[in-house]
Order: sequence, then C-alpha cells, then structure tokens
Amino acid sequence: MIAEKPSWIRHEGMQIFSIDVQPGGLRLATGGGDHKVRLLSSFVLCLLA
Repeated sequence: MIAEKPSWIRHEGMQIFSIDVQPGGLRLATGGGDHKVRLLSSFVLCLLA
C-alpha cells in the first residue's frame, strides 16, 4: 500500500515507520526515520483539517 504523509507530520523529511492511535482517539503517535516519536493531539488535528 502506498500512502502520502500529511504535511503536518514532520520527521525531518524521513519515512514514517509506525503509527499508533490511543484508544478513544485522543492522541496519535508516529515514529519515523529521524529516530523520534511525535505525539499529536486529535484536537490539534481537527484544527488543521
């Protein structure tokens, strides 16, 4: 499957290897090729949409 990375997810131009959504959908975590985990609030995602 090929998917495009949304512009609001930043991993220093690297690939995203992992995505996890907290039960209830309040938070989203991504892990990328920059060796960092990014935590995002679904409230912020609603504002960006």
